Amino acid sequence: ITVNGEMRKQFRNLDDPFSYRYIEDHSISCGFLKEHSHLNAKKINEVVWDYLNTYYNRTTIIDYFTKLGYPEIKDNLYMMDWYPHNYGNKYVIFSGDRPNYYLSESDSFLYYDKPSCLIFDLSTGEEIHFSQMLQGDWLANSKMVTSYPETEVTPFYEGLDLYWLYFTDEGNLWLVLDSADGATYYLTVPQEYIIFE
Repeated sequence: ITVNGEMRKQFRNLDDPFSYRYIEDHSISCGFLKEHSHLNAKKINEVVWDYLNTYYNRTTIIDYFTKLGYPEIKDNLYMMDWYPHNYGNKYVIFSGDRPNYYLSESDSFLYYDKPSCLIFDLSTGEEIHFSQMLQGDWLANSKMVTSYPETEVTPFYEGLDLYWLYFTDEGNLWLVLDSADGATYYLTVPQEYIIFE
């Protein structure tokens, strides 16, 4: 990517540093850092492993949908594997689609309510909020967009879960955030406001 006229390497090949394994109940698999690949690999892996085994095991997810009044969820539950992404050798992001249930009567999907994206600073091994990837007060002065109908709103991030995050072909950061009431918000961060050093 190009930042302020300077070329920076954003991505690197992850085929070698990652190995895949199933969580304990074999409902989904996830890519994990190979422990020799980075100083904080083991620390990060343990957090992801605990999160997935706690919140993304099949029993917990079925219980969630059953309590919402969908006891037949066992036969119509779609669970997706998680994949890691390394950005600039600065951040590693573990993410996957949320488990969902297809509602045939309304031709819509009901989604699990736990965040499906975890972000870590590779230099510390600590999980971080996406705002820690951004410079200065950019976030406080930014605008989010919500759709149906599309409306521009001033961000208020407390209470919003990060559903998805990725870098566009242009090098900008694109985020999808969800609120407890089911509203979805989109935020695009220009590349020059992303901290890679």
